Amino acid sequence: MFKLFGKKGQSSSVFNLLIAALVSLAILGLLLSIMGGIGGIGGNKPDETAAKLIKNADSSKYSIQSDKATFDKTSDKKTISALSISEKSTVGKEQIVIKACGTAEQQFNPSNGSIINYTGTSKKDYLIYSICGSQAMTPEEAGVPVSCGQLDLVNEEYTCYVLVTTVN
Repeated sequence: MFKLFGKKGQSSSVFNLLIAALVSLAILGLLLSIMGGIGGIGGNKPDETAAKLIKNADSSKYSIQSDKATFDKTSDKKTISALSISEKSTVGKEQIVIKACGTAEQQFNPSNGSIINYTGTSKKDYLIYSICGSQAMTPEEAGVPVSCGQLDLVNEEYTCYVLVTTVN
């Protein structure tokens, strides 16, 4: 009778399987958090990238900041808005101008300066530049290597620009 307690039964195998499943889910969760979640696998989100760049540009005036972001029409990676940037930084939405420049203009809808939407059909990486300052200038004068026309001040004293262009 006591010999029965020394043997493993089906319940022990099920318990081992349950433990293995929990450990594998924990490892998967850790890996996804390191990669930035499922949305982070395909590249940086444009609005989060722009907000990070504006924070950096705001802290060092006239210094050019740049980073790559992935735009995708079928996901939450298709828009950059001044409102979204201002919520994630210390710059007010009325001080932010957003433009698609050069050949990138063809892949974005016309903008009033406060929002751009990606209209391309596939995922694509673009460079985002940002610069903050208190004088009207062209991107070339600011040192941004992209043709984008005159960057006029929208706020008499201070404006931050977000310029989206193709990756060279």
